[in-house]
Amino acid sequence: ETEKILNQSFGRLPKLTKKEKAALREAVTNEYDQSLLMDLFSRLVRHIILAACSAGEANLQDVQQQHFAFGEQIVSFFETQFGLSVSPSLQADLYVNFGVLYKQSRKLDQASEYFRRALQVHPEDGHALVQLASLDQIQQSENVVRLDSDYVVGLFDGYSQRFEHELVHVLQYVGHKLVADALLAQDDWLQELPKKSSISIVDIGCGTGLLGELLRLQVGDFLLQSCSTGSTEQRARPSELRIVGVDLSERMVDLAQQRNSKYGVPVYDEVRVSDASQYLRTLKLASVSAITASDVLIYVGALEEIFGECARALEVGGIFAFTVELSAGKGEQDGVKLLKSGRFGHSKKHIEEVAYAHGFELSLWRESVLRQQSGQDVPGAVAVLKRIY
Repeated sequence: ETEKILNQSFGRLPKLTKKEKAALREAVTNEYDQSLLMDLFSRLVRHIILAACSAGEANLQDVQQQHFAFGEQIVSFFETQFGLSVSPSLQADLYVNFGVLYKQSRKLDQASEYFRRALQVHPEDGHALVQLASLDQIQQSENVVRLDSDYVVGLFDGYSQRFEHELVHVLQYVGHKLVADALLAQDDWLQELPKKSSISIVDIGCGTGLLGELLRLQVGDFLLQSCSTGSTEQRARPSELRIVGVDLSERMVDLAQQRNSKYGVPVYDEVRVSDASQYLRTLKLASVSAITASDVLIYVGALEEIFGECARALEVGGIFAFTVELSAGKGEQDGVKLLKSGRFGHSKKHIEEVAYAHGFELSLWRESVLRQQSGQDVPGAVAVLKRIY
């Protein structure tokens, strides 16, 4: 009977192994391998979610709803029959997809209910939080300041192949240019570079390397020019420029590793798959000249950890240049807010407060349009922090 239930989903499951069939038979008498049955349970729920999403792609909304309803029945069945619960993230995924279905049907109360159910089992589920934000149903009092890393990785892994074209040519994104220009406008910092034997720049959330390419060209050209016009010692021993890219998405890292500058040299000396804070934590104290982050903090939310790690890694006088989207409209509170776009917004006052607490001063704040979304300007700012102690 259990096997019949398993095959009621869209199509059939991959053929069950002998061990899995044995687990099902033993389950009837309560003498079962719990880990095997749990694995089979998880496979089934994933299969149902994929089947439902496939039906949605084919505009078969009724079939899609049947799959999600069946998924709920399966979750209930395994809980009551075997005392097993699917993993919180997988159960949340089921509820979120059900919520999206109701959202598409303009049944917003039901959609919100399912997104809330997802958060009950997985409180930091990024998909559920973003969907609730899109319905403008997250209150400031809920203090949402973090999206789980699995959500961010999945978002950019799935977006990687079309990321750059859509971002630059469709959404008219210019954040990478704003960061590069802001960095090169720091004259005091810039004039110190030719005096160094080596210069280290870390580009966190590097994506496909849009910002890294500008850094390689503009900082590299400045150093070449300084070498040709500088002192005898500087001409004899030009500064070595090392740029490292860091990104959570393995697919983005693959693309960044392949990116060359117009001179045919790799944009990055090294590209790492890592959380930004975790990577910075591995670096020697005060070993980095500059850290850049274009379109990164909008997925971070709470800034304390990343600002603290940047301050630890940067040398005194080092620069942290980044973009943010703005959180505070007229009459709204300063701070961090998960916007309807599903990205975090930050206020200038909040950034200043966190920066000063970690030994930075705000060297530049310039408000600008970062991109287009649904034909509307997305307001943001480019900021430069200088480590003063």
